[in-house]
Amino acid sequence: MEFIKLFSNREISFAVWNIIFILWIILMTIKSIEIRKSVFKVFKAILNKHIIFFMIVTVSYAAVSVWFLSSLSIWNWMYLKDVVLWFLFIGIPMTANAASERNIQYFVQLVKENMKIAIFIEFLVGTFTFNLYVELLLVPISTLIFLLYTVSSLDKSYKSVEKFFSVVLSILGWTIIFFAIRNMVIQFSDLNIPELFVTFSIPITMTFIFLPLSYLFSLYSGYEQLFLQLKFRIRDRRNRKLIALKIIRVCNFSISKVEFFRRNYIGKFYLFVDKNEINNIITSFKNQYSEERKNK
Repeated sequence: MEFIKLFSNREISFAVWNIIFILWIILMTIKSIEIRKSVFKVFKAILNKHIIFFMIVTVSYAAVSVWFLSSLSIWNWMYLKDVVLWFLFIGIPMTANAASERNIQYFVQLVKENMKIAIFIEFLVGTFTFNLYVELLLVPISTLIFLLYTVSSLDKSYKSVEKFFSVVLSILGWTIIFFAIRNMVIQFSDLNIPELFVTFSIPITMTFIFLPLSYLFSLYSGYEQLFLQLKFRIRDRRNRKLIALKIIRVCNFSISKVEFFRRNYIGKFYLFVDKNEINNIITSFKNQYSEERKNK
């Protein structure tokens, strides 16, 4: 029971409905051969070597982060739950999305998002929840309304329906915020403020901790695409290795340089390119990239 107390009523409600959904999937998988084949394909896709590599690195990074946080005097192992939930629902998607980003503004935006008042509101409504019975009703109802709103927004002919569900979502959102503030005021004398502050700061702290990893995945993905294109253009392995090393030296840890090179210079290499031409291409890249930066 002590373990259950670590979770809010909303988190318990989400867990209950997710378990019901998973059990339903398992039941449908047992009954239907077609669904069984689809589930098998999903698992096969998940077991892709790139995804496995991504998960090993990300989980290891998260484990080291927890080890680092546990050395701080304010750390309590009850915060592990918040770290794990952040990692599963924010950390993994954030890092995975970064792999497809080639713009430094993506990372600037991540920092800005964590400085908004919405972060406090999310914390407020996630901490001060309704009783479990209300939450068990609220989760499926709000999910259904959101899905109906999303579907109606895809077709212009359902504009009036979209507006209706938009209003319903707004009313629902403001109602949840109102009761969250009300519950906070009622419980204020019993609150552990330092503990609440640490819980509130965990998502922000973890986002900053994961920024370097997200950046490295983006950089790795950029180099991977660049070198894949190079492989199709340069067949000789030694020559290809020489070019790759020169590209790494000139681009270093700059995502924008890697992307600029891929878009504008990888096409300049051809099958029998010699060392002088390689050096000229690299020099030309340096000069043009510097000019581009000056003009911005």
